[in-house]
Amino acid sequence: TSKGRKEGTIKSNFMVAISCSKGVVLCEPYTGPITGEKMSKIVNDTFPAAFASSKNPIGKRLLVDGCPRQNCKVALKAIQNVGGLFFSISARSPDLNPIENFFHLVSNALKKEAIAKNITHETLTQFTERVVKTMKEFPIGIIDNIIHSMHKRIDMILKSGGNRIRY
Repeated sequence: TSKGRKEGTIKSNFMVAISCSKGVVLCEPYTGPITGEKMSKIVNDTFPAAFASSKNPIGKRLLVDGCPRQNCKVALKAIQNVGGLFFSISARSPDLNPIENFFHLVSNALKKEAIAKNITHETLTQFTERVVKTMKEFPIGIIDNIIHSMHKRIDMILKSGGNRIRY
C-alpha cells in the first residue's frame, strides 16, 4: 500500500501470504478499507487455495498482526472455518512479521523497476498488475531467507529487551 496521504495518489491494497519453499501463495488485491466482513470474505474465498499451495497444507498456520479487522470475531470465525491455525503478534511489529520484510523488498523492487523503465505514472490497474507480477515472481530463496531468519530476530529482540532491531 502507499504510505501517507499524497495529493493525486490512490491506495492499493493486497492480501498476501508467503510460504517457505513455495514463495507467494496468495496475492489478492482488494479495494477500499479492510473490514471484518471483507477480511472474512477474502479468507473464505482465497485461503483454502493458498493453504493448499503452501509447503505444509495440513498445518494451515496464519500469522496475523494486531489489526483489529483481522482479529475481529467474524474474521477469526472465517479463519477457523477454513481450518487455519491463528497466531497473533503485536500491531506494527515488523521485526516479528516476515511479510513486512517481504513488502519492503517488493517496494524496493518496484521503485527500481519504475526507474529502469522510466515509469512516471500509471493507472491503478497497471500498478496493481505490476505489484502482483513482482510479488508472484519474487525469488523463493529470498522469501525463504526472510522466514528462516525468524529465530534470529526473536533472539535479537530478547537481547535488546524488547526494543526494535535492524529488521
